[in-house]
Amino acid sequence: MIVYFNNKDIKQTFPDEIKVVYYFAEANTTQTTFKDGWKIFKFSNGQVEQHFPNGEKEITFPDGTLKFIDQEGNEESLFTDG
Repeated sequence: MIVYFNNKDIKQTFPDEIKVVYYFAEANTTQTTFKDGWKIFKFSNGQVEQHFPNGEKEITFPDGTLKFIDQEGNEESLFTDG
């Protein structure tokens, strides 16, 4: 099922609600939410964030830098230059 909103946002729900994809038009950002609670955010600048059901996050920045955030909020970054 696809729902179009007046603000140009779009929400697409897939069969058996395996996932829901929501497009935020103003921010040009897509959020995909899976049945188990895993979420993927894709931003217009190329940044991709994965939010896992256990509270951990993995962020990939356009320059290739990776950031990991654990359940307690501790952060670790891996830069492309080592």
